[in-house]
Amino acid sequence: MTIPGIGRRTGEVVLAEIGSAMGPFATEHKLAAWAGLCPGNNENAGKRRGGRPRPGDRWLRAALVQAG
Repeated sequence: MTIPGIGRRTGEVVLAEIGSAMGPFATEHKLAAWAGLCPGNNENAGKRRGGRPRPGDRWLRAALVQAG
């Protein structure tokens, strides 16, 4: 089983951080949000304000950033 762009070490980190059960994450978007990779969407009256990503799993986030 392989994932394109993900090496052995990164795969080990991902597996260690999220486990083998993907039940809590219905989609890849929910996993990315849990890892803290999704920026916020702060818009009011047509003005977009910068959204900061929420704090997430720092080890998973670092592994996925390096892989991408």
